[in-house]
Amino acid sequence: MNYKLVFKSRAEEDLSHAITWYEDQQPGLGRVFMVELEKCLRYILKNPQQYPSKREPYREAFIKRFPFVIIYEVIEKEIIIYSVFNTYRNPDKKPR
Repeated sequence: MNYKLVFKSRAEEDLSHAITWYEDQQPGLGRVFMVELEKCLRYILKNPQQYPSKREPYREAFIKRFPFVIIYEVIEKEIIIYSVFNTYRNPDKKPR
């Protein structure tokens, strides 16, 4: 089945902040983060049910090499990305 990725505004903001922060730490690191994020998104698109459901109906996919998790939900043919959440943050701040 072909799925469509839909990013909510919070996920876009999370992503923008993460890329900016990594670029500020080391030039090019934001790009490395994006490459790892894109790999993870390809895995999600290939088989969105492979990642665990932490809090129904949300699933969480960890991004390799970085302390971030993609929080998403599958609704019919769409994969809704709610957040690209920094796991160093308080888990109570995850989207509900």
